[in-house]
Amino acid sequence: MWRSRFNLSAILSGKARTYLFIVPLGMIVGGAWSAYRASGLPSTFSSSGRLVMSGRLNFSEGNPVANDFMAVLGTQLEILTSEELRERAMIKLRLEHPDAMVRPDLGARQVPRTTIFELTATSGGPTHVQRYLDLVMEEYITMRREQRLVSSRSVMDQISGEIARLEKILNEQEAELFRFKQQRNIVFWEQQSTTAARFLSQLKNREASLRMQLRLAELLDRGAVTDSLASRVGALELGEAVSARPRTETSGPSRGSAVTVQRLKLRELEVEFEAMREVFRPKHPRFQKLEGDIAKLRRLVGLLETEDAAAFRREVDGIRSELETILASMGEWEAKVLESTQIEAEHQKLQSTTARTRDLYQRLVASLQNIDFRKGVDDEVIQVLKRAGVVRESKPDSAGEVRRGIGLGLLVGLGLLMLAVRLDRRAFAVAEVAKALELDVAAEIPALRSRFQDRIAMADPKCPGAFAEAIRSLRATLALERTTATGGQVVVISSSSPGEGKSTLSLNLALAAAGAGVRTLLVDADVRRGTIAQRLGLSAELPGFADLIRGTCSFDECVRPAGEHGFSVMTAGRESARVVDAMMLKFPSALTTEAREKFDLVLIDSAPVIPVSDTVPFISRVDRVLYVVRLRTATLMTMKKALLVLRRSAKKDPLLVINGARPSDGNFDYYDYSSSYGS
Repeated sequence: MWRSRFNLSAILSGKARTYLFIVPLGMIVGGAWSAYRASGLPSTFSSSGRLVMSGRLNFSEGNPVANDFMAVLGTQLEILTSEELRERAMIKLRLEHPDAMVRPDLGARQVPRTTIFELTATSGGPTHVQRYLDLVMEEYITMRREQRLVSSRSVMDQISGEIARLEKILNEQEAELFRFKQQRNIVFWEQQSTTAARFLSQLKNREASLRMQLRLAELLDRGAVTDSLASRVGALELGEAVSARPRTETSGPSRGSAVTVQRLKLRELEVEFEAMREVFRPKHPRFQKLEGDIAKLRRLVGLLETEDAAAFRREVDGIRSELETILASMGEWEAKVLESTQIEAEHQKLQSTTARTRDLYQRLVASLQNIDFRKGVDDEVIQVLKRAGVVRESKPDSAGEVRRGIGLGLLVGLGLLMLAVRLDRRAFAVAEVAKALELDVAAEIPALRSRFQDRIAMADPKCPGAFAEAIRSLRATLALERTTATGGQVVVISSSSPGEGKSTLSLNLALAAAGAGVRTLLVDADVRRGTIAQRLGLSAELPGFADLIRGTCSFDECVRPAGEHGFSVMTAGRESARVVDAMMLKFPSALTTEAREKFDLVLIDSAPVIPVSDTVPFISRVDRVLYVVRLRTATLMTMKKALLVLRRSAKKDPLLVINGARPSDGNFDYYDYSSSYGS
């Protein structure tokens, strides 16, 4: 026994071989249909001519057509095959030949790497094809000329209309600019703007200077009121800075010149007084004299400060008055500068607008004078290179049609083959069955020809050697399965559905066992459709398995020799509904007692598991179950359902026997050997 290796290619190849006939059938049908169609196709008549783009394209710079010449060629191909062109040619053809009723087909292509267009007219008759193609080429050139004229007129009309519109706008703008200059003296306003801006700048500088002087004066005024010495010295220094500015006629005396001198003298005397206090006594003449000088000097400084403060305030009032006058003048001059600036800006805007309009007008006039559409695309840029040639007859390509039909049939056949393989759920390979059922494969029985299926194949001298060797291998497997030293071995042979070859296997296995000297009994337990008696040439009315169940015959009365084959047989007997019911209630103990005593091997050919339940009652009483599966017959789902039924009652997992195997379906290690030595 062995566990089969899963081989996907074997599965696919097995299925594909079954439906392989679809592919050649599709090729035959496709070829035949194409041949039938080709036989009814009429001959065609064609004429060819050529046009060439021989001139030089003089497109203006930046023209998108000049930048993409391939687009030009593609456009010409579309025009050549347009419905309008074909209809115009057909109208002229009917004027010349009123009997021309059918319009020929027209095709156009560009000769690779050239600017040559090849035209072909095709019709079912030889008349008028050549003339029709000539008219197509003539009408194409005429149509292009008409399109150029219409396009030229349209563009020139558009440009002329735009020029007239711009001329009107330009005249209006120039008139508006002239009126503006009449109403305002532009030169005067420009000079006034410059003068006003310069004088306004001077006023602003003077304003800044006066504000600084006023700020310093305010600081000096606050310093004069402060009693601390440091603040007074700082105020004096600021006063000197103010006194440094130029005086006006109305300005008073400067605060700080005399007062500062006297203050410095007073400071020196005070310092000397402090020094003498440490040396002299208060009554010392020098000390008293110095103290008197300090008092006089203090009175003098007080008088000077009073006079100087009045002059200082007069000077500050003058600064404030001058600052107010300057601010008033600045307001007037700022208004003048703003007015002048607005007038200049409006004048520049009018000039700029008029200049742009004049420039656009001049360019359009120049374009209108220089445009010449006959120079844009020359009249002879596309011309007839070769007029329509002699009409040629073309017979249908029957061989090509047949080849295409065969190819199409091949594709359809392959598609149907893959669909059939996809939809077919049957088992086609030994490895596929072994993997799905997870059982040990006891033997792979090769497929037999039909002439061996209704009899015992191993009894025929022409029995295939591979089949005989597979049966012997199964016999050896069962011999190894025997575990008891005394008593025969009882084996049930079953399958999931009818037609899987369990009866054929039972007959040949019984013959192989008998040939090896094993006392063998073959029991036909399929009371509904037993075939053992028929294959052995025995009467179906003889007592058998059904009679043993009913109890109308003994075990010995139901068993008889199978002719010259060397084994004994118990046929199915006479079937009735009561027999089936009795099988469900009891199982003849003679098959497990007397049979074991009198025979070494008891093979029970049972009914299929899925259709009926006749096999279930006695599975638990046998030693082993052989589960027969025929490839290309049952589906994996059916096999799994039958295996589930067998596993519920059997003592051990059934042994899997693959029937109908082929060399590509499994492992025929003995195939060549057995075929060389025969049976």
